[in-house]
Amino acid sequence: GQIVIVYYWPCADADSGMSVLKEMIAYERGASPHPYSAAPAIHSDGALVSVDVHSSAESMDKAVAWQQSDATWQAQFAEMEAACGSADDLSTNVLTMK
Repeated sequence: GQIVIVYYWPCADADSGMSVLKEMIAYERGASPHPYSAAPAIHSDGALVSVDVHSSAESMDKAVAWQQSDATWQAQFAEMEAACGSADDLSTNVLTMK
């Protein structure tokens, strides 16, 4: 089934973080060889959230491998860290749809 990942990142500078997050999502849509959908959000506690939907676990694994190897994506992730703080504060919830 589809894999839904909910990324949750308390962010020191939520406005800058959201701007970078939107840039990352736009970049992923155009550049990733493994398409998936992603949408940004603000959690009720003010944290940044991204909800990503992958067609399968295999597709998710390929997308993550692409992210890890793509220099532009990695640079954008570093911008997120600059705005939000350590990636150690980033948490994920992975849901397998049935």
